[in-house]
Amino acid sequence: LNYLINLYYSIISLPIFLLKNNADLLVSPYYDFIIPKNFNKKTIVTIHDLCYFKISELYKIHTLYPNYIFFRGSLEKCCGIFTVSKSSLKDLLGYIPKNKEIKTEIVYNCFTKPEKKIISKKYSIKNIFSIKGKKIIYTGGFENRKNLGRLFSAFYKIINLNEDVFLVITGNLEKNNKFIKLIKSYRVEKNILFTGVLDNQEMECLYQSDLIGSINISLCEGFGRNSYEAKIHGIPLLCSDIDVNHEVVGDYPFYCNPYNENEIYEGINKLINNEIRFKKSNIESRFT
Repeated sequence: LNYLINLYYSIISLPIFLLKNNADLLVSPYYDFIIPKNFNKKTIVTIHDLCYFKISELYKIHTLYPNYIFFRGSLEKCCGIFTVSKSSLKDLLGYIPKNKEIKTEIVYNCFTKPEKKIISKKYSIKNIFSIKGKKIIYTGGFENRKNLGRLFSAFYKIINLNEDVFLVITGNLEKNNKFIKLIKSYRVEKNILFTGVLDNQEMECLYQSDLIGSINISLCEGFGRNSYEAKIHGIPLLCSDIDVNHEVVGDYPFYCNPYNENEIYEGINKLINNEIRFKKSNIESRFT
């Protein structure tokens, strides 16, 4: 359905809009659209990551093929590319045609300084706070590359020995049948706490609570925003040992091989046995 909507905007709505507004420049926040053939002005596309190509074995053909078409089409016609990290740019350069001159620019994710201590009035968050135990936060969403099967498998071993450890999951995933089925298949549902969709203040309140750790063991990322959010709030972090995490959060996290379930298990153990909550970090200038 998303692809059909994108095609509608690309083929019908976007050309009409560009013509009506006499546009000189088209800037897209992603590459999953078709640059109109009759638009001869400059186009800049944003390419966050190359995960569909780096770990293509995780995706089905009906997902891969449309992305491949959109991606190739954007490279053929754009004059410039924004990307979100040096790691993504390194991957991207291998796909740009040698006969094509395309300017590239790294534009990092932007963060704001954490607010002073705030208290949420919404029940969903208060309910999370009322549960006693050690809480680890996961905010990365649900996608094949997020490596949730290995995470839940390792987490099952953890809660067999530590019944008071909970995984706090943000977003609307409590209504995602496929996601719920995955959780139940690993028998970890009793130790999962859903927050639902949070606004900025609720999210800030959650980060300032008694969390003992944060997890991001994705197999592929363009940036990994949740890793840096954990760092600036001083939350101990378990990260996959991939280039972009080293670029964004350096030596701050505990690292693990995201393909090795035992390393993930040991990494979670480090979080739950770590007694130190770090001081809040200043936002680095590259992320402002």
